[in-house]
Amino acid sequence: MPAKQGLKFIDLSIAIETLPSDPEF
Repeated sequence: MPAKQGLKFIDLSIAIETLPSDPEF
């Protein structure tokens, strides 16, 4: 996995954790 994809995936995970819990998300 390219570094850019790895960082993007981590950033996405952080964004999801920051968002309020949403069962439909």
